[in-house]
Amino acid sequence: MRTMDNEEYATDMALDLLDRLLVYDHEHRLTARQALHHPYLRGYSRLAMSSIDAFNEKVHSMKDRGRASYVSRNNIKDKSTGS
Repeated sequence: MRTMDNEEYATDMALDLLDRLLVYDHEHRLTARQALHHPYLRGYSRLAMSSIDAFNEKVHSMKDRGRASYVSRNNIKDKSTGS
């Protein structure tokens, strides 16, 4: 909410985003993806979303490599590949 104390520091859109992010109940709080679509961050969301997607791909790749390495080290038959 905009008050006399904060009006010179933040726009209405910035305060709206903060109000939606600073919600105690996670069921009602914005997710990171939703926050990136907020009008205040509209110019940055494409760049941020591509960074998030690249990060997720990297994590999945690391998990796959770690699983393959574990299977190989322990002579475990990998059920997902049949080998």
